Amino acid sequence: MKKEDLEIVVREDPKLMIMLRVASEEGSRRALAKVGLEDADAGKDIHDLRTLIEGYRVVKKTATKTVVQAVVVFTLGLISMGAYMKFWR
Repeated sequence: MKKEDLEIVVREDPKLMIMLRVASEEGSRRALAKVGLEDADAGKDIHDLRTLIEGYRVVKKTATKTVVQAVVVFTLGLISMGAYMKFWR
């Protein structure tokens, strides 16, 4: 049976539509309960998680930038020391 044929059968049978709707709602409730998002504060929890992830991304970007800057400054310092030793000593 093709997908299109199955969709037609489901649409034409109201009992099957109700059973599928109830099963999908129950399945989504169970899935949310498994991850701890079944209560009324679930929306706030998701917002907090997104904020936490965004903060992590900012920290990761800043840390990477800081490490790169430190390497560049260290390298320039070594070059400067080498030039000093060669030309002014």
